[in-house]
Amino acid sequence: MKRKPIALLCAASLAACLCACAQEGPGASSAPSGASSSAAAQTDGQDAPQAAASGALRALTGDAPGGVYFAGENGGHALLCYVDAASAAELPLCAAPACAHEDESCTAWLAQSLIAGPVYVDENTIAFIAEPSGEEGGAAQCVMAAEPGGAGRRVLYTAQDGQWLQTLAAADETALYVILAQVDGEMSAQYMLYRVPLDGGEAQALGELPQPVPTLLGVYGRSLVLYQYDFGSDDSDSVGPGSHRVFLWDVDTGEQTPLGESWASEPGSAGRALCWSDGRLYWCADDRPGDLYWLEPDGAQGQAPVEWPEEIAGAQETAFSIERVGEGHALITVWGPWGTDLIRRYAVDVESGGAAAPVALQYTSNASERPVRLLGACGGELLAVFDEQTQFASYLRDDGSVGRETKTVARCGFITWQDLLAGRPNYREVVVRYIL
Repeated sequence: MKRKPIALLCAASLAACLCACAQEGPGASSAPSGASSSAAAQTDGQDAPQAAASGALRALTGDAPGGVYFAGENGGHALLCYVDAASAAELPLCAAPACAHEDESCTAWLAQSLIAGPVYVDENTIAFIAEPSGEEGGAAQCVMAAEPGGAGRRVLYTAQDGQWLQTLAAADETALYVILAQVDGEMSAQYMLYRVPLDGGEAQALGELPQPVPTLLGVYGRSLVLYQYDFGSDDSDSVGPGSHRVFLWDVDTGEQTPLGESWASEPGSAGRALCWSDGRLYWCADDRPGDLYWLEPDGAQGQAPVEWPEEIAGAQETAFSIERVGEGHALITVWGPWGTDLIRRYAVDVESGGAAAPVALQYTSNASERPVRLLGACGGELLAVFDEQTQFASYLRDDGSVGRETKTVARCGFITWQDLLAGRPNYREVVVRYIL
């Protein structure tokens, strides 16, 4: 049985799946406050007192109580954007009337490129990681924060020599927790966790992440939930055989607590598709049809027997990915039985299992049929891309002549979990200009 190509596809999608599964946005509706004029301030924090760690960690995504934050683009520059759920509208984070969003006078516009974010931190703060664009020379990457409406932009941490900012991992009431790579002269890297105070105080190195470098699944209490694999090979074209584990890593003490038993995989497979959601670790086999399992840190666990359609159960090659969990169902994407031009999504009841229910909503992307693309969630609704359209636009060449180009524009909208699971295309469409 030739598993390698599909299994590699599944492994390549694992990081994206884990990020989606970590999204646990709040529920009540509110829109970001209007942006006002405010100068960005560089804060080195050398004289500021160190704020104490406070409260449980929160996962950081673009999901906010009243909508979803996004990185947009305007004229080749990054633009901080928000999709408001109540009005189903795309809003650059700028309150200036008739603003063109094309220079530093706009609170949504960035001269830098975005590495990560924007993410919702709390009712007062969003955050993102930016890196200098080509014309900024030796400028460094930085962690930045702003008010939810885009005003009050400020630098919280600037990368030092040899540091490469990677991920906004989590937040508590007083700080962000940031993963960065510390590269030495021989190009070997340590991956470090830094605590960056939201009040501009001095950043603190908390410790090195365990090696091999793990993948972030989510947060639990004062710990990061991490997935770690060791394939024991330097061959980038192969996956497995390898050993795998999920564990809690306490950000204050560095203590590691196993979450379930470790497992081994066969060549060409990671062994399991994983998803962390709402205090539970979910998994199923990543390369064959099987049951859905879950485990909680206190030891509670369960198994949901799944009946897969015969075309999947009898397929020669399959790959599975758990996208997210909500409304008591796990959304599982399946590759393989229909070739590379068709991917399908199924819903599985996480408690009782039963027949895997097809989620019928699909769209065509780059000549391939895909499940509608889920971008975020808020207030019981999901924001999804449900169509793509090709548009023609004119532009002015350097010699003054007019050229034409094609551009693929996504259509997106909010849809309830109930409509998604039932296959009802009841979207509240959002007209987008800057994002997607």
